[in-house]
Amino acid sequence: MGLALPIVPSPALLESGQAFFTFQPACELKAQEGPLQIDLTLRSAVSLALIAQWFGELRERTPVVWLPNYFCNSSLGPLRKAGANLTFYPLNASLEPDYSWCREHAEHTAPDIFVLVHFFGYASNAGEALRFSEQFKSVLVEDAAHCMSFTAQIGAKGAFALRSPHKLVAAPHGALVRFDPARLKFWPEQLQQRAQALWRDKLTQLPQSRDLPIAWLCKRTLQQLIGGRLPAVNFDPALDRIPAVNTPVQRPSRGVLQLLVAAQNQVAAICDRRWENFRIWEESIGAWGLSPGWSELRGRLGCPYLFPFTAADPHSLHAGVRRLQSAGVPVMSWPDLPPEVLADPVAHAGALALRSKMYFLPVHQGLTPWALAQKSTAHRTARIRLPKVEFLELDREAWDLKVSRAQFPSLLQSSAWAEAKRREGWDCRRVNATLRGEEVALIQILKRRRGPLLVQRINRAPLLLHALNPADLEALYRAVAELAGVFKGTVLSIAPPLEFGAQHLGILKAAGFRPNFRSRRPWISSSIDLTRSEEELRAGLEKKWRASLKKAAGEGLQVVSSSEKARVGDFLLRYQEFVAKRSFDGVPVPLLEDLYEAGKEQDLLLVLDAELEGGAVASVCIAQHAGVSTYLAGFADEEGRRKQASYLLLWEAILLSKRAGMRYFDLGGTDAVLTPEIAAFKRGLGGKEYRLVGEFYRI
Repeated sequence: MGLALPIVPSPALLESGQAFFTFQPACELKAQEGPLQIDLTLRSAVSLALIAQWFGELRERTPVVWLPNYFCNSSLGPLRKAGANLTFYPLNASLEPDYSWCREHAEHTAPDIFVLVHFFGYASNAGEALRFSEQFKSVLVEDAAHCMSFTAQIGAKGAFALRSPHKLVAAPHGALVRFDPARLKFWPEQLQQRAQALWRDKLTQLPQSRDLPIAWLCKRTLQQLIGGRLPAVNFDPALDRIPAVNTPVQRPSRGVLQLLVAAQNQVAAICDRRWENFRIWEESIGAWGLSPGWSELRGRLGCPYLFPFTAADPHSLHAGVRRLQSAGVPVMSWPDLPPEVLADPVAHAGALALRSKMYFLPVHQGLTPWALAQKSTAHRTARIRLPKVEFLELDREAWDLKVSRAQFPSLLQSSAWAEAKRREGWDCRRVNATLRGEEVALIQILKRRRGPLLVQRINRAPLLLHALNPADLEALYRAVAELAGVFKGTVLSIAPPLEFGAQHLGILKAAGFRPNFRSRRPWISSSIDLTRSEEELRAGLEKKWRASLKKAAGEGLQVVSSSEKARVGDFLLRYQEFVAKRSFDGVPVPLLEDLYEAGKEQDLLLVLDAELEGGAVASVCIAQHAGVSTYLAGFADEEGRRKQASYLLLWEAILLSKRAGMRYFDLGGTDAVLTPEIAAFKRGLGGKEYRLVGEFYRI
């Protein structure tokens, strides 16, 4: 979704026919006074050079540009060519400018242009940078080249804001430069107007580059062929200089613009995958004797650019790097420091220390968590001796008695679910897994014949009866894997209830499972602990959610709940019409009908209607099983949405479940990539979000 900002696209962008890339779905920028000018150059290094040229022509002097000393020299070529005078300021431990140093030196020679860098996607304190810039009447440039999006913390304070989409998506070049004349309020109004006109003229005069570079196309083709695997990366810990890149001062070609437009629709998925890969390294880096870098800054990280790591001492760091390299893990160093910084090691000791103690691992979306998890377990050299797991058959009655003892029961492992799937041709087998004579897990297996093959499906199991150590958990999944085999004529598909992480992916790999890359995204949802008091549950609501609930409660809505066939049938009829009208993927109505029939004796399905003057304006359907309530479906008409009835219904469903003795309320999916609006609504309840490892198979 876009933002309500007054936008004046530059002529260069309008000529391209692609007035896009101004915003990201995750943006939180607030509206500002004055029109914003937005355009594209080849790289942010070009944008920075253009800003220096613009300032020099505007003020008729060579600009003094301040940059952090922890900066990539190869990106300074265009700026040096523009003739700017460069000063490099030190950073503190949080990658923020050392403002005591900056203010002291600005008293003698103030910067004309002050560059604040949001390193590797970590948001810097742009408010403090703005105060410093206004104090010394400097033009603030926010360099967000490592960031996927502009947000309220990134790109909202500077007169200029830079991003480099080509660094994070599949494009050879393409950098966004945004100009906000309102941020030059410390200049006279006439000068502000001249500044705005001159910048527009400079962008208009930019020539357009040629179409997609052949070398880049060949590289992308090769990457597609090896897709998901870790590439080799040249690593030189002693690296101190890379020749500056001679980037032309141009704007992207039409072909590159098309690539960037296409990437816009994938931004949420790209960020999500980068976070998955980041978490894999974060969890597994300790196995190499290393530790995450800047872990105290994690809350400031929007979309990861790279994964930083370090160690307690240089010996441990270099030993860990060697182990990573020997396992085929690409290790990167950054940056090639400017010669001015290298020439004064005393003044720039902090940048030199960062350069020597902080290295990086890739997290780009072309890699899969599975590939990274395979590398993260490469340090395991000895095969662990695992205990034997046995399976004991259970009938439905025994299953129903035992399943409520599971740590986290799932509706998909209920006998009612199996009965509903039976109508689709699936048979069912139920087993109790024992280890050292003790019951440890329950597994409900759906199965049916596909020609000569027996296809088996395990969804959200094994259900653990108590926590298992990693070795016992691996033994359990090895035993499950033995249910399949070529010579047995069986195929096994499994979506286990294991939370996403390197250890669990490693266990599945060791058990012989392989990821099903054709399946939909891993299941992401949120669970609310119903053992908390009603006051604690209400306190856990987000502020806006609580306000919407209060509004709905004052609209005169009456909430009616029932498991009666007539009310459930009426819900299903109206829900089917709603799904057809909105054309979205929900729980299939035939499956809900079968689930109702299979569980009607236990009042499995419960419908809650928000009624107004005798008619329902909104409804939700939940399932109550083995101490867990699960949200299945819901909808609201125009009147229900206006009165925010869905807030009241979901809240009442939670309270009703708590009073019925349920332990958890599962919100039935909170995937911000597939259903961002629904996910945002459900997340407002303050539940604990979880992400499962996904689907796997064994032949």
